[in-house]
Amino acid sequence: MPLYVLFLSLILFLSPCLFADSAQKTSLEALLLRALKENFDIHISESTAHQSYFDIKAKKSVFDWTLDGDFSYKDDKDEAVAAALAASRSTQSTYGLGLSKRFLWGTLLELKLNHIKTKSNFAGLAHNPYWDLTYSFGLTHPVLENFFGFSDRNAVQVAELTSQSQDLNEFRNIEVVLSNVEKAYWVLIYSYQNVEIKKQALEKARKLLTSHEKKIKSGLIEETELLASEANVATRQSDLLLVQKELISSDAAFQKFFKRSQKFTFEPDEEFVYEKKTLDLDVGMAQAFQKRYDYLSVLENAKAQDLNLSVQSNKKLPKLDLIATLISNGLEGQFQNSQDEAMRWQHPTYVVGFNISVPLNNRLDHSNFLKAQAEKQKTLYQLKKTEQNVYFEVKESYEALKKYEKIVANSFKVEKLQTQKLELEEKKFNQGRSSLDLVIDYQEDLLAAQTNKLQSILQYKEAYINWQLAQGVFVKDHTIDLKFKR
Repeated sequence: MPLYVLFLSLILFLSPCLFADSAQKTSLEALLLRALKENFDIHISESTAHQSYFDIKAKKSVFDWTLDGDFSYKDDKDEAVAAALAASRSTQSTYGLGLSKRFLWGTLLELKLNHIKTKSNFAGLAHNPYWDLTYSFGLTHPVLENFFGFSDRNAVQVAELTSQSQDLNEFRNIEVVLSNVEKAYWVLIYSYQNVEIKKQALEKARKLLTSHEKKIKSGLIEETELLASEANVATRQSDLLLVQKELISSDAAFQKFFKRSQKFTFEPDEEFVYEKKTLDLDVGMAQAFQKRYDYLSVLENAKAQDLNLSVQSNKKLPKLDLIATLISNGLEGQFQNSQDEAMRWQHPTYVVGFNISVPLNNRLDHSNFLKAQAEKQKTLYQLKKTEQNVYFEVKESYEALKKYEKIVANSFKVEKLQTQKLELEEKKFNQGRSSLDLVIDYQEDLLAAQTNKLQSILQYKEAYINWQLAQGVFVKDHTIDLKFKR
């Protein structure tokens, strides 16, 4: 036997070690759930969705309680105009504490406490030092811009709709990643099956070579037939090496969907067989417009942009706020007396009025409105484009799947005919009524038919995954619940 044949045989003997890791039987659903936990693209989608969720909290911050305080100390030695009626020196300590909150209906509540302690060397004061304690309760209510909290409330709702839109968009990205995991899964199983087919072809070629090695010794065949048989074995060995190389590549492509530090081998729980699916184009089209995450995402975004346009329109109005303030103070020579007097509200002060602010050019608010208007129009175009994409993707995936049904059926038929053809020709060859070249050609025909059948099954499975994606039912069909932890 030639040296190169021995060399290839040695490689084939050692190559199973490449796939000798301990394997565990694993279902497709289990692998998809594992990818959901480990895949980095899915983690990126989760992080992106979380960022949009934080925008909601930022918008709600306008309704937070705010606590503020202040302190100042003043030592006054200024020379007075009428020295006889003024102190030559006075000190003043001021303490302030405030609490405020804006409510959903737009009203701003402000509670304030001010405490002033004054000490002077002026002899005409009734109390020296004296404390001036003031309590105030104020309300500010918008009546034009942000009327009854219109802008504040709707800004939060815009953020919520935007976050929902982003969640749906990331769900779609995750669904695509999981569909790619399943495709890689079937490619890997296909590669294993292809290796087995090539092994069987090699075994047939070896049996034929063994038979010819016996016949050459008996002088029943020519040396050229033995050489042809040896070349046939070498060709089958090369074919096997190539598909084993493809198997390594398929395994690497599959492993990329999982954590690199946790490489694993598994025994598929599903068989690589053809299962004809029931298809309905009208049902598929209806489902797509009800369940596709990318389409629902654009719908939510359109709602957000429509509401944002209303918010920006409201912000163009002048600022007109109604103001009402109630103040009580206590002026006494002792702090406790000053506090008691203020708490009894014996000297209340009432303030009512309004504040108005009218930007004469108002370029900022007007430009924001035009920007929101353009963004809304852009979103409407995106919605129409997505509708068009959904329609054509459903239709094309349906037509592709129907065509692959026929291709698979035809590949089964071809394999059966090629098998029968080879069996008949081998009988004729054993009876001395056929040539070796013809048998080898028919072996190659059968090998090609078996490979084509495997490829057609793989293509059908990939086409069905695309059909599920086009409808937006891939994760549902695999009973996977997509949601983000908040």
